Amino acid sequence: MRFRMGSTQLHVFSRGTLPGIKTPSTVKGQQMAYVYVNLLLHDPETMAAYREKAGAALQKHGAKVLVSTPQQTVIEGTRDATGIGVILQFASPEVAKDWINDPELQDVHALRQAAGKSAITLLA
Repeated sequence: MRFRMGSTQLHVFSRGTLPGIKTPSTVKGQQMAYVYVNLLLHDPETMAAYREKAGAALQKHGAKVLVSTPQQTVIEGTRDATGIGVILQFASPEVAKDWINDPELQDVHALRQAAGKSAITLLA
């Protein structure tokens, strides 16, 4: 499935839950993992400091930013407030968990947490 939002394409992946849907859920035999981050920004200065360090933190774990946007629109149902939405891609669920639990990155995660209220969801 693909949803087109302006010039950005959002791909919604399904692991065979719908007949006829083929999905790129594996690369070289490994299960890919996706992480959805929703951040309600309260402190732009702290967020700027986070952004300076976030790239290296993600790169350390081989993560790829697929989408990052402040424009989220609920197209069905209801949910809590949305803020900055980010979708990250990792080589596996384990690598995604290693990223969030990496003791060397706790100061980077602390900056994100201080910048606003975030919810991080592993999609794997």
